[in-house]
Amino acid sequence: MATRKGLENNDYNPYSQHLPDKPAGSHQGVANAAVWDQVMDQVMESLGDALRVLQSEGFSPPDEVGYELEDTGQVVAEAELAWTNKRLVVLMPHQQDYQEVWLKHQWKVILVEADWLTALREQING
Repeated sequence: MATRKGLENNDYNPYSQHLPDKPAGSHQGVANAAVWDQVMDQVMESLGDALRVLQSEGFSPPDEVGYELEDTGQVVAEAELAWTNKRLVVLMPHQQDYQEVWLKHQWKVILVEADWLTALREQING
C-alpha cells in the first residue's frame, strides 16, 4: 500500500520500472497512478468514472477514502473522499447530514449531486 508520505519521500521509486502499464512520464506520475489505483479499489463504484476523469486530467488523488472526522476522540462526521491538505471532502447522498459538521470544522464540502465533478475541480485548483 502506498502512502502520501511514501510518495513524498520517493520510497516507491525503485518499483516504478516494474509497472510497464503505467504512464512512463516520471516517478511521481507512476506513484500517483498507483495511489489512484488504490483509490479506485476502495471508492464507491458510482464515483469511478468521475474519478478516472480527474486522474486523466492529472489531478492528485484524495488522501483518504472513507475519512472520519473526530472531535474530542469521537467520530462526528464521515466522508467518502478527503483531500486533507486542502480540508476538502466529498460526501455521498447518504452522508449529506454531515455537511454542517464538516463546515463547522472549517472544511469545504462537495456533495455528490448534479455537476459535482466541476465543483470538485474548482476546489482542488482553488
